[in-house]
Parts: sequence; C-alpha cells; structure tokens
Amino acid sequence: MTPVTERGWNTGGMPDTSGYAFDNTSERAGSRYDVLESTYDPVTFARLAELGVAPGMRCLEVGAGAGSVAAWLAERVGPDGSVLATDIEPRWLGELPAAGNVRVVRHDITQEDLPEGGST
Repeated sequence: MTPVTERGWNTGGMPDTSGYAFDNTSERAGSRYDVLESTYDPVTFARLAELGVAPGMRCLEVGAGAGSVAAWLAERVGPDGSVLATDIEPRWLGELPAAGNVRVVRHDITQEDLPEGGST
C-alpha cells in the first residue's frame, strides 16, 4: 500500500482515490464519463436552469469529472460570470471552452478547504 500524506496525495504524486466511488485515474474513466453525461446531463442542466443560473454569476463545481456541467455553466454565466471547476484528477477537464471564464483546480474536497474564487 502506498503511504498517503495529510493532503490525501500518495508519495507517487497521484491522487489517493481509494475513498471515491469511481477511479478517475483509470483510462476507463473517459468512457464512464461519456455514459454519466448522457444519462445525467439533461436532468442536471434542466435543474440548474430552474435554479436560475444566469449571466454574471460565479459558480463552483466540485468533482467536475469531464467538465460537461462546467462547460454548460460557463456558457450560461457568460463572459461576466465565472466557473471554478475542481476535481481530484483534472486531466479529464482539458477540453473546456476557451471563453476565459473557467478555472480548473486540482482539489480533493475530502481533504482540503474550498479553493479561493469559488461561488458566493
């Protein structure tokens, strides 16, 4: 077993995902994200719209996965808003819109305080 530091990172520099339902360090994670997005995104987007996500808002997505919700939020809040997308393994977030209103942070919500710049 690889030792884990206080911050939840093993000495090999990879995130400790043992406490998570899905291992997003696996190469299969991309396929899993595709299935999760096609299943849950329509309901998620409808609910976020009902909640009133609007231009100019600041949004925080914890556990952003492959970034489909963060991308939707970025489009919805527009250039005057911002989205902070966090994930323990952010490599799957590489294709987010280049609108300049999305910031990606490697973050483990079970081990760390919320990063600066989250929602208000």
